[in-house]
Amino acid sequence: MDAAGLALALLLFAPAGAAASPESLVEIPKPARARIGRGEVLVDAGAPQGPAPSQRKVHGGARLSLGFGHVLEDPVAALVPSIMIDLREIAPVRFGFAVPLRLRMADRAPDDRGVLRLQEWNEAGDFVALLHEFRYADARAFGKTGRFAIRIDAGRQHDVMLGHGSLVRGFANSLDVDRRRTGLLGSFVLAGRMVEQPAELQLDLLASDLAGSQILGTRLGGRWAGAGVGVSVVGDPTAPRQLAVTGMPESFEIGRGGQLRSIGSRGVLGAAVDLEYQATDRWRWSVGPYLDLDMLASLGKGAHVGADGEVLLGRRRGLMLGATAELTVGSAGYDPAYFDVLYTAQRWQTMPLGRPDDAADDTTMVTSPKYAFVADRIPKGVGGMGALRMSHRAGATARIEYRARPGDFGHLFTLLLGVDVPEVGVFARFAHRGQKHGFEPKLAGTLAQIEIRVPVIRWIDVEVAAGWMFAIRPDVRTGAADDGGFVAGGGVISAGVAGKVPW
Repeated sequence: MDAAGLALALLLFAPAGAAASPESLVEIPKPARARIGRGEVLVDAGAPQGPAPSQRKVHGGARLSLGFGHVLEDPVAALVPSIMIDLREIAPVRFGFAVPLRLRMADRAPDDRGVLRLQEWNEAGDFVALLHEFRYADARAFGKTGRFAIRIDAGRQHDVMLGHGSLVRGFANSLDVDRRRTGLLGSFVLAGRMVEQPAELQLDLLASDLAGSQILGTRLGGRWAGAGVGVSVVGDPTAPRQLAVTGMPESFEIGRGGQLRSIGSRGVLGAAVDLEYQATDRWRWSVGPYLDLDMLASLGKGAHVGADGEVLLGRRRGLMLGATAELTVGSAGYDPAYFDVLYTAQRWQTMPLGRPDDAADDTTMVTSPKYAFVADRIPKGVGGMGALRMSHRAGATARIEYRARPGDFGHLFTLLLGVDVPEVGVFARFAHRGQKHGFEPKLAGTLAQIEIRVPVIRWIDVEVAAGWMFAIRPDVRTGAADDGGFVAGGGVISAGVAGKVPW
């Protein structure tokens, strides 16, 4: 074969390039790329005609966890069957279901009937939470430079932030010992170029509970040539403003589902307009200032002025380091990051997560819902926030943050660590809100969690979980166990093994 014939053969039979895996298009939306045809190919006339055999596969796994531990006053045996289905070779979807069953091994005060912990199955949200995980993520290219990306996640929410976090920052939906939540997060991004400059339009949706309680929010934002503007609206339609009391002082009525009963008007609504500018090389670093103007309806107004920066390190830009610094100015009745990590407890009572032994003399003894506390106890003034964060593409993340604002419980410290790599999972959270500073852990005001999953052999994992969260408890201190209640710290600890069968 002469040189010209060899070149023609190479041109005809050269591969068109490796096909992108579904994960590369689903998990990390890339800049738009044109779809390239395969060109001419030679076909053997004697070969069987018709489509190639289908390569579609369904992956997933079944899991059965067995553990022992304590939930509040109850020694329990925990049995959790679960199943996960991965359809990403057919469609960009994966989902899973889990049925956590905690069986009481001893009947300790306050008395309860039955073996199964009924507090975990007395609300609609407890049954919706059987949907443990759902994820849909896809990206499409259009035109020469445009792309559309969509991601929808349902399940437990660990650390939610909307926009710059002036309204929603660090929110978690399942910190109640007796209540699981399956929430929804949605993100829709339309990106391309306009007048030769990068442009983007993004819509974010948030629902902390598909059963309809707690917070709902949305943010619509746009960016062009580095400048951005966004509008956020977040509300909690059922947030109590006043609690119903019994005939005893500081004793509150417990209603349906084991929750405190509210009276009078309910609900809280917040809105924010944010402006920002981001300078970036679109490869290694980005930095820029931002301004958020917030309003909590019937409560107060505030402004957040800050700067945020990130840098990507390593040959493959796998390590991200970021920092945020912010100055906050607020009127009376304004609480920055109103929907924060402690919100699910403080929406009922702004008594940080535990009742100390000297509660009668302790100034942290505040028994009003957060709405009433913010309206009555937060003065106008200046505060601020600083945060450092790190993440690695391999699956590690960390964030440390400190916020101060005027008034009672004005200092909030949070620390979050996570590792999510194949077969190994670690999640740890610490938060403390107090009078003077946010570093000293106390029975009152401290939230802590740790969850660990590590493999022992191919088919078995060891699982450990422990935490100091919150619960609505009978008011045994006042002797009104049947009539009253309060929000208090809730201890949980469990250790066990999980058998797994992947396919």
